[in-house]
Amino acid sequence: MILAKSTSLSVETSSIIRENIPPMFTGIVEESGKIQEVRKTASGTHLAVQTKKTHRESGIGSSLSVNGVCLTVVEKRGKILSFDVSKNSLRLTTLGDLKKGDFVNLERPLKLGSRVGGHFVQGHVDGVGIIQNRRKEGKNLIYKIRCRRSILSSLIPRASIAVDGVSLTVTRLHRGGFHIYLIPHTLKVTGLAKKRGGDKVNLEVDLLSKLLHKQGRFPMRNQRVPWGRVGKRPY
Repeated sequence: MILAKSTSLSVETSSIIRENIPPMFTGIVEESGKIQEVRKTASGTHLAVQTKKTHRESGIGSSLSVNGVCLTVVEKRGKILSFDVSKNSLRLTTLGDLKKGDFVNLERPLKLGSRVGGHFVQGHVDGVGIIQNRRKEGKNLIYKIRCRRSILSSLIPRASIAVDGVSLTVTRLHRGGFHIYLIPHTLKVTGLAKKRGGDKVNLEVDLLSKLLHKQGRFPMRNQRVPWGRVGKRPY
């Protein structure tokens, strides 16, 4: 009887969690989807995306991370998922720059009890970064990204950041932004390999980093950073 009661409570608790906790992602991109339609509307933009597998378990009302932005599926036609993007989201992210034929990073929400391969990503973009340059290191790529001070002040070397929805490590900080390191698998699975200098990317700082910054645990909060000693080498 005790076991039965415990199991019942567990099921009830799980139900409450599913109903009240907003969608969460991990930054482990499942696939690149191809933009089939970009249509302006009175309230923003309507996007239609061709998928290969993320349409599975994604019905109308489901959430999906599209280049790091949490969007709601409003229409489903076979493997094509459609989304309505508000004017506010267009203003705060890079989604307004998308055109037909572009590829976007897609990830379905984390399931309760699943492993977290990357880090917790909300799909609430903190701002847009600009790729200053990229360079090769063997089969890998190193990107230097410029971002606003409000984002930079929350970053920690070796901590996580979502770049276009991809969970990556901040390998080095510099006065105007940070560096990320991309391995061949990431370049193959995501759309980051196509990015060049001057391209924009969506940025979301790790939740733990934000909390530490809010509590005043960061030296950058007072803008007194020993830049010469912060993450000298990316790895």
